[in-house]
Amino acid sequence: MHQRIFKYSLSLTFIFFLSFCSFGQSYWHFQNDNDLFFSKDYYYSNGLFFNYGSVSENDENLSYHFELGQEIYNPSFRYLTDTKSYDYPYSGFLYLKSKRIKTQLDRSSELSLSIGISGDASLAKQLQNWYHNTFLGLDNLAWVDAMPQKFLIDLSYSFAREWTLEKDLKLAMEAGAQLGLVKTYLQHRAFLLLNGLSVLSFNNPTNQNRQSGFLIGVQQQYFFHDFMIQGPLDHSNTFERELVPYRITFMAGPVFYLNNWAVKAIWNYRSKDNRSQRHPWHPYMSIGITKLML
Repeated sequence: MHQRIFKYSLSLTFIFFLSFCSFGQSYWHFQNDNDLFFSKDYYYSNGLFFNYGSVSENDENLSYHFELGQEIYNPSFRYLTDTKSYDYPYSGFLYLKSKRIKTQLDRSSELSLSIGISGDASLAKQLQNWYHNTFLGLDNLAWVDAMPQKFLIDLSYSFAREWTLEKDLKLAMEAGAQLGLVKTYLQHRAFLLLNGLSVLSFNNPTNQNRQSGFLIGVQQQYFFHDFMIQGPLDHSNTFERELVPYRITFMAGPVFYLNNWAVKAIWNYRSKDNRSQRHPWHPYMSIGITKLML
């Protein structure tokens, strides 16, 4: 039943998204978040994201975006079957997100809606074990007491603004919130942008300010609910851990533009999600490549 609802919702969201899209100024983007770059494989272990975005035909400052994403989470003791030893639940999430971004000079606002599914239908267990078997020569991970299969929906909003401090140096701030069945939180992000890089184009590749540069940032979040730690609101899961409400993530890395391509490599250093984690910090890389079609 959950899979059927998920498929219908994906189709309706995709049709809604395409109805707004222009195929003039547009882009394709692929991103992988992974901790294997640091020889780690736990907590937020892997994220795969495919994006398409396009400028509105009626307003060059308005753009619509589509994202198909998958996130995978697992404990640091990956092969144990005794959940008493787990410091993080197994969980997977597959979703479709549509975003509306309005940009005006030095500021932008973003409204997004995501629908997705957890559990076996997310394909997280299958993809992770396939990758471990095929490319790393490792055994299957245990995936015991994983979060159950649920249909999940979230709504989020954020506002960003940037200021030029001096030539080739900008300060940017972003505030936002998310309400939903996956995650409910308040968020604030601050960035120093070097060499003319713009956070508006970093968040939205259709933005015309495409200057290569370097980003240094910090993200602060206060969580009221996190499905990956606590499970669904109906408490149908058999395993959960105690949520750490306040989290901080440090970020740094370059963004390069070359002709109609963009590449980014952002280092992330994330604090604890739950109180049982053996490792107080978790590093991972966000590697992205964008093809601009203008």
